[in-house]
Amino acid sequence: MIRIRSLNKNFGSKRILNNLNLICETGKIQALLGANGAGKTTMIYILSGLLKSDSGEIFIDEELVDVNQYKYKSKIGYVFEVPLYFEKLTAKEFLMFSAKMRDIKEEEYLPRIKHYMDLLEVPDDKKFIEKYSKGMKQKINIITALLHEPKYLILDEPFANLDFLSIQRLTELFKNLANTGVTILVTSHQFDVIMVDRLD
Repeated sequence: MIRIRSLNKNFGSKRILNNLNLICETGKIQALLGANGAGKTTMIYILSGLLKSDSGEIFIDEELVDVNQYKYKSKIGYVFEVPLYFEKLTAKEFLMFSAKMRDIKEEEYLPRIKHYMDLLEVPDDKKFIEKYSKGMKQKINIITALLHEPKYLILDEPFANLDFLSIQRLTELFKNLANTGVTILVTSHQFDVIMVDRLD
């Protein structure tokens, strides 16, 4: 379970998060809808440890966490709205690099990479990431977050730039993961996508 209590964040005189309270139950998908600029990404950055809150508390598995702790971060797969890639690598090369950075064994990450590339229709070719569409880059971003089999998935605008069929595949994947006990928090401004696919 993820529990956020009384989270506040200001940038200068502007209040971005105002006493935010949120509970994400274990094995459930929680969709957080809001317009652009509503503070969704700020919340994700705080959860990931990239940004400090001004006040408030975050609990993971009922333990109060500190943004400087690595233990809780290792349980989480993040998908950021603006991902970072090595553009001169192929999709598979980048995914292999990401897995090695997490100390995942080769016999574990290779079948996972193949599985998710096949599932999300990411081609195993020699094309550099810089040549891919925004939608294809987003799929690579999502696969990267899944390679270490996280207990929690925190996804900021994961449906951005994806076509309808890809969104369907992705939502089915999320539902299947939730059925195995993965807790998923999705932020989106796409109300129609969330309602059509009913992430619950």
